[in-house]
Amino acid sequence: MKWKKSWLRFLDDFEDWRNRFKTERGSLWSTGRGRMILLGIAAVAVAGGITVYQLNRYFTMKNYRTLADMAVKNQFYEEAQNNYEKLINMGDVKALYEIASLYLEGKGTRKNTVKGLEYLREAAKAGYSPAQVRLGNLYYASGDKVSTCVGHDYKQAYEWFMKAGNNPDALDAIGEMYKRGLGGLNVDESMANSYFNRWIDIYVKRAEKGDVEAMRTLGAYFSTGSKLPINMDKAIYWYEEAAKHRDVESVEALATLFRVRNNIEKSNKYFSMLEGLYLEMIDRGDKNAMLSLSDIYRIENTSIYNPEKSVEYLIMAADRGNYEAKLIMADLIEDGVISGEVNNTDPMVLRFEARKIREEQAENGDISAMLSLGFDALTGTLASSGHHRYGESGKQRVNSRKAQERAKKYEQEKEESEMVVISEERTEPEKPVVPGESEEPSENMASIDTSVEGADHEPVMETAEVPPMPEHEDFPPEQVPSEDPMDIAEIDDGPLTDDMGLPVDESFMDSDGVEVILPDYEEAIKWFTMAAQHGEAKAMYELGSIYNDSSDFSTYYNPDTAIYWLTQSADLCYEPAYMSLGLIYGASGSIRENAREAQRWLTKAAMEGDHTAQKLLAESLAKGGRGAQSDMFNALIWTLVLKSYIGTFDTDSWYKDDISEMEKNYSYYLTPAEVQKAHVEADILRSKYGSAW
Repeated sequence: MKWKKSWLRFLDDFEDWRNRFKTERGSLWSTGRGRMILLGIAAVAVAGGITVYQLNRYFTMKNYRTLADMAVKNQFYEEAQNNYEKLINMGDVKALYEIASLYLEGKGTRKNTVKGLEYLREAAKAGYSPAQVRLGNLYYASGDKVSTCVGHDYKQAYEWFMKAGNNPDALDAIGEMYKRGLGGLNVDESMANSYFNRWIDIYVKRAEKGDVEAMRTLGAYFSTGSKLPINMDKAIYWYEEAAKHRDVESVEALATLFRVRNNIEKSNKYFSMLEGLYLEMIDRGDKNAMLSLSDIYRIENTSIYNPEKSVEYLIMAADRGNYEAKLIMADLIEDGVISGEVNNTDPMVLRFEARKIREEQAENGDISAMLSLGFDALTGTLASSGHHRYGESGKQRVNSRKAQERAKKYEQEKEESEMVVISEERTEPEKPVVPGESEEPSENMASIDTSVEGADHEPVMETAEVPPMPEHEDFPPEQVPSEDPMDIAEIDDGPLTDDMGLPVDESFMDSDGVEVILPDYEEAIKWFTMAAQHGEAKAMYELGSIYNDSSDFSTYYNPDTAIYWLTQSADLCYEPAYMSLGLIYGASGSIRENAREAQRWLTKAAMEGDHTAQKLLAESLAKGGRGAQSDMFNALIWTLVLKSYIGTFDTDSWYKDDISEMEKNYSYYLTPAEVQKAHVEADILRSKYGSAW
């Protein structure tokens, strides 16, 4: 066959070339042409090796990238971190940024802002624009927004935004800085608009290439008017372009926009389209789509208005463990919109179940859930759903401890009613007692549990001898029998109860007879401590605030513990903690009074833009105190900084007159040269941070 002949010919030629190379390789190198041939062979071999290496590297990195992306999507953050580290070792700059996000947000690891910033800076220095923008935003934001210790510095923010080049987020931020005159920039509307227009040009090019997210972003940009004037025609155009690609968020926006503009025909068109999209999402198992569909079915004066279906999908979402659905359903039952009796549901139970969902999220490492539970306990309440996107219910708060007790009682009554039904079904005719025959308990009687739930003793028979009354000390304090007739009368009347007979023991009545719910500090401490162990500075601050609360209702007041947690939070650069520490050390007459420490922490808060801290700092510097001398020069500097802010942005400030008086008083103790120098120093601070601080 032909292929056999070709193969044999190739083998003969290969053998001939091999023999010639063995005998003539020396002569090949001795001639110019021979050397060129050998060098060409070597070059081909090297190029082949590099190609193989690069292909292997490419596919290896692609594999790690795929594994990391899948791990993040499924919230397996530790696995994602391992793959990012492998990518970093192979020189992947993007992985530096992604692992920085894990450390900064505390995903799969304890929050570590120091390590997170190290990775972020490496990525930014390597020219990765998203890292440059994020680093710029960290400098741009104040300490109560981010606690990464980079420091609030508009100039540094501007420099990193400029390095990011044509990154649209950077262009948008620079435009905002020119619009507000931040970081030493003069207010310049034309420059601001030029950056905003460059931002638009980039997104228009992306949208024209079919980028649906860019279309939606342009629609939102033109509809809000946050940068440039509102242009609803352009907003609708881009939303409609995205809607052609069946983008849910854009269809939602169009349905709402046309409804607001009283264009019923187009509004109904997009609500019907939205209904179809949600139904498709539900078929794919999306629980949130059930809730969204329930929302739009409750919107009156639309072609899809259907309260019955709204309840149906709301119950469906709640039954599948949707946290928000349970809270909305509880609101609607309490508002009388739907019947709890028909759906056999108690709103308190729904809120209790929602709480359990949040607890499970918290125990699985969700820091936001930990904080949410901590704040609910701190206010002594469970939050309702509040204002929902399409719902009309308002913000309500429900006593958390009472909700739990009510839920338990509801379940207990439900179980008891089921037991009664079962026992009635099994009831047999009474067996007559024959004289002389032992009265054995019937099988039916033996099946009934007469013991108290949770008790470890046997049921007492009627013929058993009543044991003597134990002494008072054998009773818990709340169960000690009283010998006072008035106390007995009160016991007979029963304690104050709610509509389900539960005692109102965790509340008190104010002067108007309104029930005031007290904080559950123990529960709050539990969740905030859990979040603090994950490195959450806000949780540390809340713990410090709890222990610093010296009100009559707090049994946890402990200044030393308060200072410990506030310092932990401050070490993570959480700005509110600076303020709290400044107030603790600045309290006149306190055993912890230390003017130097107070000024140190107030300075940190002042540098983050806290105007109250700036005022307190100026007053403390002027006054001096234990550990610090009076410093009128720096007191005047901070007074001038604050005066600039009030004169530009807060002209109605209640302490505007105070600032003028402070400037006058502090200047009195300084020479004209010192006053002039104070003005220069204040201008330097403003150029660095901006008047809007």
